[in-house]
Amino acid sequence: MKWNELLYVLIFSVVVTSITMLIDVYDHIFRFTRPFEAYQLDNIVVFLPFSLLLGMMWFSYRRGREAKQELTARRKVEEKMLIYQEQLRALVSELLLTEERERRRLATDLHDSICQHLAVAKLKTAALQHSSSSASLTEELEKIGSILADGLRQARSLVFELSPPELHELGLEVALKSLVKQVKQQHGISVELVEDEQPKPLKEHIAVFCFRAVQELMINVVKHAHARNVCVSIARDGDHVRLTVADDGTGFPSQTSSCGGDRAKGFGLFSISERLHHLGGHLKVESEPGQGTRVIVMVPLGSSPTRSSLCKLVLPQ
Repeated sequence: MKWNELLYVLIFSVVVTSITMLIDVYDHIFRFTRPFEAYQLDNIVVFLPFSLLLGMMWFSYRRGREAKQELTARRKVEEKMLIYQEQLRALVSELLLTEERERRRLATDLHDSICQHLAVAKLKTAALQHSSSSASLTEELEKIGSILADGLRQARSLVFELSPPELHELGLEVALKSLVKQVKQQHGISVELVEDEQPKPLKEHIAVFCFRAVQELMINVVKHAHARNVCVSIARDGDHVRLTVADDGTGFPSQTSSCGGDRAKGFGLFSISERLHHLGGHLKVESEPGQGTRVIVMVPLGSSPTRSSLCKLVLPQ
């Protein structure tokens, strides 16, 4: 209770008491106030509690109205915050799609220019090596060919990391097979891919998200899990696609998966979870220290990012 408001109540009570004392209504309650008549306090005894009651009723009404106004204002702010968060998710989704398009463009340019030039140079070097009669020249050409082959391999690996051609040309399953093969070769981890052989009509942005989610989870496994065996599975579950990445690594407490322990790992899971929320899916993490980790990603087949929410961005005030 604020002191100035209490002062208003007291002033109001005194004013009401003074007014009511001027009204000659005490005859109706004379028998109840007769003992006080000698002291001229009969009016005060009757009307002071009445005026205080009126004052408190007014004060309660005012405080209730202010509380209702504050609650309404808070609800409006919360609604604006929810709309703002949804718009941010839509904006992030659109930025990710734009990033993926740029990745694909760069990967295509890299494949059609540098990779092709390196491949042609490697073939010509090999042809010169076979036609050369000088042993020293043949040895040097062999070294050059080896350098060109290594550069071509690195360029193709960069193309795959930017935007795997298999994902856009042959589908998600083929791209995951290439990802599993790459992880095996680069990190020496035993990775198994399990498919259910069921048709999965995925839109392009859903296929891209699924691939990036598995790629992010595989990066977490390589960097943090210290696992020797990993199982990646993709299956259709009704109108959803279920992606599962399970490893036999060190594991971690499940409650710290999004905000505790390792910041990089937590941010990766948080990023996937936020994008999934916008697509209408969900993420489940099962892990215990020393028991490995199992991450399940459920993505709706027909989900699509909302574009209309990007037309007008309302900032909370």
